[in-house]
Amino acid sequence: MIAYALEMDPELLPFAPELLSDLGALGSEVDAIVAAIGALGLDSATVVDLGSGKGAVSIAIARELGLAVHGIELFEPFVNSSREAAEMAGVADRCLFSHGDIMEMAGSIDVADVAVFAALGDVLGPLDVTVGILRQYVRPGGFVVINDCCLREGVDVSFPGFEHYDTLENTRPLLTAFGDELYAEILENELDDSSELRGDGRREECGDGTGVEQEDEGALIVARAQELARRYPEKEPLLREFMDSQVAEYEYLEQSTIDVVWVLRRS
Repeated sequence: MIAYALEMDPELLPFAPELLSDLGALGSEVDAIVAAIGALGLDSATVVDLGSGKGAVSIAIARELGLAVHGIELFEPFVNSSREAAEMAGVADRCLFSHGDIMEMAGSIDVADVAVFAALGDVLGPLDVTVGILRQYVRPGGFVVINDCCLREGVDVSFPGFEHYDTLENTRPLLTAFGDELYAEILENELDDSSELRGDGRREECGDGTGVEQEDEGALIVARAQELARRYPEKEPLLREFMDSQVAEYEYLEQSTIDVVWVLRRS
C-alpha cells in the first residue's frame, strides 16, 4: 500500500524520504484544506488526518486553527518526520502522529469532528469505497474533507493510475453514495493562490498554497532521483522508471485534471 500510494517500486521505498524530501505537502492543497475546515466554525473540533504523510496538513490545521489533530500514517519514516516538524512549528502539543493502517483502525480510536484525506488518490479503492471507509472516522453530522482531482471533459481516461477518475459531474454521485451531503466544493485556480469559501459555503476557486508549483514538483523529484542514481548505480533502472513515470504523470495532471477539495457532512 505504501509503494502504491507513493507510486514507486517497493525496492525504492528505502529511498523515498530522500526522493520526496523537497515535497513537504506531498501534493496536498494545504491552504484550501485549512480554509475549508476554518469555514466550518468548529472552534474546539477534533481532526483526524488519514494518511497524514509528513504532517503538513495536520501541522497547518493545528497552527492556523488551533485544533487538535491526530495524524495516522502507514510509512513510519514520515511519522518521525511529522513529529519533528510539529516540534519545530511549535504545535507538538496539538498534534499526535501515529503509525498505523487506516484500513484497519476505524473503530479503534474515538470518532472525530473532521476527517481529512489529502492527495492519496485511490489507495483505498474507488472513490465511493474510499468515502465509505473515511466516514467511519467521524461522528454523524461531522465532516469529511477530501483533497483529490477529477478529469477535465474529453480527456484521455486510460492513463495508468487514473482508471477510477471521472469528470466532476460524474464524481459528485460517488461522493454522496452513502447519503452524505456535499457541503462544499473548492476548485483550483492557477491565477489565485488564496483559498476561501464563499458565504453560501458552496464553491470558490483556489491555488496550491504549498509553496511549490505543481510543474516544479516533478523537476525536484527528478533531481533527487538523478543524484541517487549516481550514488547507487545498481538502482538506476528503477530510478529511471520512477523519474519517467513522474514526469508523465505531472504532465497529465497539468493538462487533464482539476484539483478539488470536497467537504462532506456525514448523514
